Amino acid sequence: MNTKLSYIFYTGIITIFLLLGATALAETEDEDENDECDEKCLAEFHIPDYDKPFAPITFNKKSYTWGSQVRVIIYAPSWNQDKNKIDFIGDEATLPIKISTRGHFREPYQFIELGPNTGQFFGKFKLTGFSHDANGDGISDLSPRTSGEGPYKGRLECDRNDAVTVSFEAVDGVVVVNSAPITWELGQIKFGQTSYKPSMDAIVTVSDQDMNLIHNKLNTVKVDVYSDSDAGGTTITAVETDVNTGIFEGHITFTQTDNSNGDRLFVSNGDTIFARYTDRTAPQPYSIEDEVDIVAQSTFSPDTPTLNKITQQNLQVSDNQGNLLNSAEEGHQIFIQSNLVNNMENPLQFAYLVQIKDENDNVINLSWMAGTIQPQQSMDVSQSWIPTQKGNYKIETFVWDSIADPMPLAKNQMIEFTIS
Repeated sequence: MNTKLSYIFYTGIITIFLLLGATALAETEDEDENDECDEKCLAEFHIPDYDKPFAPITFNKKSYTWGSQVRVIIYAPSWNQDKNKIDFIGDEATLPIKISTRGHFREPYQFIELGPNTGQFFGKFKLTGFSHDANGDGISDLSPRTSGEGPYKGRLECDRNDAVTVSFEAVDGVVVVNSAPITWELGQIKFGQTSYKPSMDAIVTVSDQDMNLIHNKLNTVKVDVYSDSDAGGTTITAVETDVNTGIFEGHITFTQTDNSNGDRLFVSNGDTIFARYTDRTAPQPYSIEDEVDIVAQSTFSPDTPTLNKITQQNLQVSDNQGNLLNSAEEGHQIFIQSNLVNNMENPLQFAYLVQIKDENDNVINLSWMAGTIQPQQSMDVSQSWIPTQKGNYKIETFVWDSIADPMPLAKNQMIEFTIS
């Protein structure tokens, strides 16, 4: 048997795949978790091209955190001893599988074949970290222990800067092995927008994989929110967007009359608003006991009346050389132009319309252009006209949000103009 196994190893048929999901073990055991590797689980693994060189052990991520779940598939057809049954490997002292961190290990560790005659063997285990209060409630958030048997129940303690390793003694004295780092990450926090109006709610997003403390459950983190007008503010709960994402969202409503409470924050016009997340699982060079405050900012400003979103000014008429005109001759092209200024903190789509009426108030020309103006941008816009009759005319300009469903964005302008 040993000769056969040695031959299979050197031809590259034995392959180990290591998968660490950003998951965790907490005081409460995971619930509703399927031990077996189903189709969704299998989709997480990369199956190499055996006609090309490949690494015997691969990871689905470059680094992992202190409470991750580790999933492993060993592709080993030679251990498919009974094509009609599900086989087991790694649980014997002669050809063991070993799972380990730098200070802890379980060996031998059993793996189970995914199905009869597949030659693919599956096992998983959890990193259980070390005793540490990650959320500031005075209680350790993980239960550090090294215990359990394969293929599903293994537990391994680890430090915040560590490595996880899976090794397989495929043949006597020949061990296939690979490792992946374990590290904490510095959390991030942000507002959904750079500015908010009285009618709007705010969304605050925290990203911190270290706080995915209970695998297959929605975890939570606390966020302090406050404003220039209320430095004490309030504390909201941000909930994980889905199981095992490590991304948390919290919602804030604004009040200009009531005290801050729950998810309601007192603000005044022109306030800067703040969201503070305290990261107690910060990576080096921070110490394990450091509490790092990470702060995001946004602003609160009153609703801008629709007509004041864009300022339209300096309506004038010029020739094709840019010379300003008080009058023009019939048959000569002229240009009606205005200056637009976006008063908002966001881009605006607009339509610029020019309407020309004769002395009888009949519309004899209507033209427009559409565009986008950036926040605080000043832009010159124009439309051309070739008058065909002498007379006195009224030139009016409009700035709307669109032609199809118009809403004014600026005050109209009007000048009188003579064609001779």
